[in-house]
Amino acid sequence: MSPTIAAQPLTLNEHEVSVWNLSNTSSPEEAWLNLLSPEEKERGSRFHFELDRNAFLITRIALRCLLAHFLKITPDRVQITYAKYGKPKLVGESLPIHFNVSHCNGFSALAFSPSHEVGIDIEQHKSDLNPNELAGSFFTATEVAHLRKYARPSEQVEQFFTIWTRKEAVAKALGLGLQLDLSSFDVLSSPLQVSQKTVQLFKLSTKKAFSQNLAVCSPAKELFHRQYFSDLSAIIKPFGISLS
Repeated sequence: MSPTIAAQPLTLNEHEVSVWNLSNTSSPEEAWLNLLSPEEKERGSRFHFELDRNAFLITRIALRCLLAHFLKITPDRVQITYAKYGKPKLVGESLPIHFNVSHCNGFSALAFSPSHEVGIDIEQHKSDLNPNELAGSFFTATEVAHLRKYARPSEQVEQFFTIWTRKEAVAKALGLGLQLDLSSFDVLSSPLQVSQKTVQLFKLSTKKAFSQNLAVCSPAKELFHRQYFSDLSAIIKPFGISLS
């Protein structure tokens, strides 16, 4: 992966999904926190570990700023609510933007589309994981057989998280979360049919020992994604907020 700071891609094309990745290890500046709603700050305060708290807050700040870019409004005017099973969505905007976020151990992932429901998931590979044991509970028989083709433990772990992030992305795109039985559908090929919807999968670039996948609810053949590697200071700079 060769991270680059994106210029300002302020538009969303009909069949394009905009994907953003950024680091979230440092504590956010106080001026940045002022962009968040009281509810978002309260949610952030619930995290016991500082790394998790920073990840949530920075991801939320980036989400607000990027939505503001696309909507051509200020971040404080972005209103976010939650669907039945917890998927975030916009309130009261004439321009529909579907979005989803994920964060894991220092990295955030955000996906945006003007036309299609999206889900994104990023996970770090865990060497102490028993892939075969977990796969038996969450994967299809075909996926379990695929996993067992790999003899090396490191390869099994990599394959496990590739399949896992695909499944999580699908569940998030559909807005079903934990309500969706992950063993009820196969993600070894794309597109796939889940809950009477066509879902396309995209493997995303990421750093070593991580897996990141994108799911988009759309049958469109011309669908594509554009991936950006940035940092929070670059994202918020157009709004006149800088490091103190």
